[in-house]
Amino acid sequence: MKAVATMMLALLLADAAQAGGFVLATWNIQTLTTPNERVFPNQRSDQLRKESDMGDLRAVRDAVGADVVMLEEISSPKALAQVFPAADWHICLSGQFTADTRGLGPDYPSDKLADIRPLCFSAAGADLPDPPPGELRKQYVAVAVRKASGVSIQSIADVPDISVPFDDKDDTGAVVVRNVRWGLEVVVAKGDKTLRILGVHLKTGCFTGPLFRDLWDGPPFQFQHDDHADNPCKTLARQMRPLRTWIARAAQQGTPFVIVGDFNRQIDADANHAAEPDLFPVLTGTATETTTDDVMLARVPEGSVSIRGCWPEDDSSDQKNAIDYLIFGPGARPTDWEATYKKLRFVDLPSIGGASLTKRDNDWRLSDHCPVRVSINWN
Repeated sequence: MKAVATMMLALLLADAAQAGGFVLATWNIQTLTTPNERVFPNQRSDQLRKESDMGDLRAVRDAVGADVVMLEEISSPKALAQVFPAADWHICLSGQFTADTRGLGPDYPSDKLADIRPLCFSAAGADLPDPPPGELRKQYVAVAVRKASGVSIQSIADVPDISVPFDDKDDTGAVVVRNVRWGLEVVVAKGDKTLRILGVHLKTGCFTGPLFRDLWDGPPFQFQHDDHADNPCKTLARQMRPLRTWIARAAQQGTPFVIVGDFNRQIDADANHAAEPDLFPVLTGTATETTTDDVMLARVPEGSVSIRGCWPEDDSSDQKNAIDYLIFGPGARPTDWEATYKKLRFVDLPSIGGASLTKRDNDWRLSDHCPVRVSINWN
């Protein structure tokens, strides 16, 4: 009965987009690795995912009922396929995985990236890449498109410019150079309609507070490694320039577009700082003195709809404010988005434990982020 309930929920969620559109979702599946592997050296052995946890993640996937899912914190194609099998999904992982395999990070020199592309797989039973057992994994942006949806991938490309270097402390306290995740641009089509999607996972640690104007609206920043860890808000501010460049290019090309993913920013919780504007007015261009760079963006969720945590324990804390968004280009946001938007909370799914689940015991094996979805209606 639980399996039937999950299937019915997926059908109900997907129904609004069956005729002419599709369901678009974003989900940060926290540190998704193949079972029993680590992303961080301090991850305890009892907090590594087991094979049974992958089954629960697949149940969440089915309950979301999405046709296109932008994903964050995916460590390898093999890990991605354990939740989105290539028999049923077209799956692609950022080419940053290949760049890291070749040892090009954290600098990623542009002259070394010419032959690097996103890794895409569609054949069942393929031996997909995964780091050697015991080797620490990293996190990447990915996309999964359900084969039965009628949605096709027209093009896919990495957007490495979003990945800026920064100084950070490692586990020993030493300051080392790290790099933020690359973006992943996917153009999808259904029938005669197309949508340009940019998947992002921006720098964490700057959920509220001012973004430094001189880093996104001043002379180009030249990174210099030193012995001090960088302020995460400065790193996030530096990501605004390449994001604004992508938005300007996408707006000129004319195809409807949307930026999807983990922005690591409580957009609806922070004030619009007069001297140091917040992320959204920076992206729209309204934070600058000139109007020639303004772009009419609209986000999902927005306002009070975004004030709901992934876990019930978050509903009374500042973590109730959304950081996972879909930011649409001019005229692209569905007019009925509030009717089809959903944040799917794990405690709402009886098939994986429902109300008995707690964040403390389950966010490491499910996620600290819940998938969010909305219907793209092209009827």
